[in-house]
Amino acid sequence: MSTTSSVGAQSASQLIRTPFRPPSFASLDSNSDNGLTLDELMQSAPKGASDAKSASRTQALFSAMDQDGSGSVTSAEKDAFDKQMADRMQGMAFMTQQMAAPSNADIFKDTDSNGDGSVSLAELGDDEGADAIGSEGLKKLFDLIDSDGDGAITETESSSFLDAVKSALNDAAGDDEAHAGGPPPGGPPPGVGGDDSDADEGSTGVASLLATAQSAYGSSQQKTLLEQLASIFETAV
Repeated sequence: MSTTSSVGAQSASQLIRTPFRPPSFASLDSNSDNGLTLDELMQSAPKGASDAKSASRTQALFSAMDQDGSGSVTSAEKDAFDKQMADRMQGMAFMTQQMAAPSNADIFKDTDSNGDGSVSLAELGDDEGADAIGSEGLKKLFDLIDSDGDGAITETESSSFLDAVKSALNDAAGDDEAHAGGPPPGGPPPGVGGDDSDADEGSTGVASLLATAQSAYGSSQQKTLLEQLASIFETAV
């Protein structure tokens, strides 16, 4: 296993062990009226958060917390938001750990069951998750990975696909943070996407091309490649 993969897995493990500790409702509710306003959230933002970009992030954060749109966040609304954030962070950490653990070479080797240096459609279909996606979905996934269309996935094509999946997942996570990160209480609001719990399905070890695609689909559907995966798996369902 590569050093990079080991470091990635270690970082994810540290993230899983790090508790999510947002600021308390009382610390944000400066006038103690049991309602948190946008101005109060702005006042609690870190130094340098007064520019337009940070103000926009704080507004997005506040809107995500203010579930009933009343213009005032209750303690119950903040608690619900904090729980969503904690669950989301845990799910992202687990996904990162699963994706970081095996190297591209390990995943290709596991999928290339006959060891001839390429993966056929039949070998991709040998994965225990293939029945769930169906023959049509499997062929679409195979064609997506087989970039030159010669009917065989090489290690280079496999590695390019895996790198693209990881890049798309990182970009999607970065977009979530850029959309509403910055000020407290501790991170961006949950985005619209797949249920984080779906990342658990078929992802144990994530040691095959199909399992990696399933994990990526379950984790996020916000980028072009992930949208293609989403289309494949949703059609199968």
